[in-house]
Amino acid sequence: MQAAPGFTNYRWEPATGLSNPHIPNPVCNATQSRWYRVRMWSTGPDAPCEQTIPVFVTVHDLPRAIGSRTGFSLCHNASGSIEIDSIGGAEPYTFLLNGTPAQGPTLNGLSAVDYKLMVTDTHGCTWDSLYNVPSISVTTAAFSASPIEGELPLNVTFQNQSTQSNAWLWYANDALFSNEEHPF
Repeated sequence: MQAAPGFTNYRWEPATGLSNPHIPNPVCNATQSRWYRVRMWSTGPDAPCEQTIPVFVTVHDLPRAIGSRTGFSLCHNASGSIEIDSIGGAEPYTFLLNGTPAQGPTLNGLSAVDYKLMVTDTHGCTWDSLYNVPSISVTTAAFSASPIEGELPLNVTFQNQSTQSNAWLWYANDALFSNEEHPF
């Protein structure tokens, strides 16, 4: 906030949210919009006339996300997402995702990593938050058998061809016979 220069005394009222109500340019940390008055005066025979000036301070809402969620990135593909339901503050908004301009409030095609999302509204007010897009691996069970036919007794070799797997249970005739990746 700034008062007119040339006076020796200043008094800002109310003092709520002001760094110092007795200086010409206090820092205002108001939490709501309100009127302030600054009374400015000097003493002495050549002093300018006392003045009282009203000043209205507008406090804008932060562009804070109201309801958000992340979507999984499947099998390490860039298929994750960050979705924001609504944003406080004043439109239009600009979005930065890890410092790069992005189209929001729904951000798609994301890899499974951590992101910093910064939203700036039309007044220049900013809000940021950290998001983690998790990875989900889709296991595909696949195997081959060789040979696939023959005479008794038939010795068969099974080859695991599954993807995104780290545990195996092999059954024959409803009986578990191995928990190794390559049972034979």
